[in-house]
Amino acid sequence: LARAAEARIGQFNAQDLVNTAWAYAKLGHPDPDLFRAIARSLAAQRLDGVSAPHIAKTAWAFAKAGGGAHPPLFAALAKSATERAADFVAADLANLAWAFANAGHVEDAPLFAALARAAEARLSDFTAEELDNADWAFSRAGQRQLVRKLRQRRKRAAGAAAAADAGGGAVDVSGVGR
Repeated sequence: LARAAEARIGQFNAQDLVNTAWAYAKLGHPDPDLFRAIARSLAAQRLDGVSAPHIAKTAWAFAKAGGGAHPPLFAALAKSATERAADFVAADLANLAWAFANAGHVEDAPLFAALARAAEARLSDFTAEELDNADWAFSRAGQRQLVRKLRQRRKRAAGAAAAADAGGGAVDVSGVGR
């Protein structure tokens, strides 16, 4: 299947390329030749037509597949993500930061600064797992101020969960039946 996809890579649009990379990475079968062909093709295209979530999915897929070997693609993804940082939801921001940090691309200060600004604006939207992934990635990129805020948000979320657990999940029925 990978060879057939690779042979037809020139017929794929950007969305096809993103979906193919994501599927192979998600299944844990990142075919190196196919990923090289996808990386070359995506890096050669303008990523303006690729949606913000798909930029994040592409970065995640290549990081999961050992993306450090595709600098031109990561440069194109970084440029697009930097320009559109405000368009990403919390999950995308966590995945992008994780992907770039995991692939060893933490030296891109403009990218991480833009992602940090966007993440700060969405702190209340992060799940516990996204907070953990973002904390790790932004720590690697030296974004100390955001890391402090992510950890504060995590503590508040943990405190709220503990308070709910301590209440036993009981429902207040004191006003029922009056």
